[in-house]
Amino acid sequence: MTSQVDVANRALSEVGARTLIASFDEASTAAANVKLWYDKLRQMLLRGAHWGFARETLALTQIGSLAEGTSQYPWRYMYAYPADCIKLRYLLCQPPVNTGVGVPQVGDSLFTNSWAMPSRANRFLVGNQQVSTTTGGITSSTGRVRVVLTNIQNAIAVYTRDENDPDLFDPLFENAFIAALASKLVTPLTGNAAMKTSYIQAANDALIQARVADGNESVPSTDHTPDWIQTRGWPSFVGERDSGVPTLGTWYNSWDNVSWGE
Repeated sequence: MTSQVDVANRALSEVGARTLIASFDEASTAAANVKLWYDKLRQMLLRGAHWGFARETLALTQIGSLAEGTSQYPWRYMYAYPADCIKLRYLLCQPPVNTGVGVPQVGDSLFTNSWAMPSRANRFLVGNQQVSTTTGGITSSTGRVRVVLTNIQNAIAVYTRDENDPDLFDPLFENAFIAALASKLVTPLTGNAAMKTSYIQAANDALIQARVADGNESVPSTDHTPDWIQTRGWPSFVGERDSGVPTLGTWYNSWDNVSWGE
């Protein structure tokens, strides 16, 4: 079983530190510097790629809609940003269900074909929203919170979780993390500023290797699809937008990913 202290001690060993640590909170220069950088670097690396070991899927909690005047224009729906989310990857529509009006079921042959995957091209925006509470008739502000804005109803989020369990780290991710941590520790602990550049390069090289290996074990995707290519997919069926009845268009290419500029 690997602990966070084990990962930190590997970085300390890498830079040639004279002593290792037993805790992030111990009274030592090494522990103070490790604590300063450990979580920030881990989160930065988690945001650096769509890591499989940190993938999470969650049905978002709706907190506003444009129809009620509680969502930011021009987005139709507003959702609470997941508390453990480091990077929002994409949004999915809810899967179709049998309503008795010819809507395909998940068990139908359509969903047994490899090409019948739900669209991951749904547009969204991460923003913030002022939150207020009313107590005894007095309304007071509690600050701003992060929100997810989209035109997808009942959206399902796929995101990178703020994973901090080293036992779940991909070995190549862990290696990149150790190299990155070493680049931050080498100067304050050894005074060898010249070595900092070499550790930064080692971290970058390790990160590239980790991305490639992790990417080869995942579904291919692109962060951006040009509009002229995107519009060549299946259009949403007529009537879906106003009737609310889910169709193949909702599952494969919803109204939200019909081409429009920003």
